[in-house]
Amino acid sequence: MDLFRRRRIEAHIDMTPMVDTLLQLFLIFMVGASLASPTIDLDLPRAKKDAATPKDLSRVVVVSIDAGNRIYLDKRLIPRNRLQAELRLLLQNSKELTVLLRADKKLVYEQIIQVMVEIQKTGATKILLAYSPYTRSLTEKP
Repeated sequence: MDLFRRRRIEAHIDMTPMVDTLLQLFLIFMVGASLASPTIDLDLPRAKKDAATPKDLSRVVVVSIDAGNRIYLDKRLIPRNRLQAELRLLLQNSKELTVLLRADKKLVYEQIIQVMVEIQKTGATKILLAYSPYTRSLTEKP
């Protein structure tokens, strides 16, 4: 007679709920990251990609000029006379004052230069110009 026989307890951890939760968090992060990209529809000029892109784009302020010569600071439409004041507020706490200028290719060169001068007056140390990279060489005709 085995009256004092002990039953063996099998303990295990079910990983399925944790994996499901992590998968959901990953999907939320991916969808959120895709929505964080600039959404102002611009037709950027094309150039051959040779230069390195900045490593930390999270510290870059984006100024966009659309074909109608409207100015956007990050994703907000702002009046041209408020550009310097708004940009100074964004750049005042930044160590590296970097601005990415996105301009529609239909704009006149003078309009882009005027905005670049306004950006320089805020104390920005770097102004990067955005472009769309070519998928073929520059010597080929379209």
